[in-house]
Amino acid sequence: MIAMGCDGYNQLFPLAFALTDGENVDSWGWFLACIRNRVTQRRGLCVISDHYPGIMAAFADVYLGWSEPNAYHRICMRHLASNFMTHFKDKCLKQLLCKAAFETKVEKFNMHMKTIGRINQDALSWLEAIPFEK
Repeated sequence: MIAMGCDGYNQLFPLAFALTDGENVDSWGWFLACIRNRVTQRRGLCVISDHYPGIMAAFADVYLGWSEPNAYHRICMRHLASNFMTHFKDKCLKQLLCKAAFETKVEKFNMHMKTIGRINQDALSWLEAIPFEK
């Protein structure tokens, strides 16, 4: 497991890493607790990660200190697009997803999402299951 940071020059740097017996709820919980205790106690951090169930469960655990407003968890677009392709295997849909994700206007975002739904309703349902603010 690894946690990266981003400095004022938009450069990535390693914050922490750990070797664990696997990616699961317990490992992610332990890793995030170590980061909270040893690396930073700062509130209001934005954490971007995969939508992996172990990570999501760890962020939902209020005792670890990573739930809002202590931290704001968002889903990595690269991972989301990769997971989307695993399920739907359609490059056109993936391109529409990426356009929607990077859109700054709500109307255009909704237009891309409606297009995804017209092409594949299951793909739209899969995306709608992800909380909008993530």
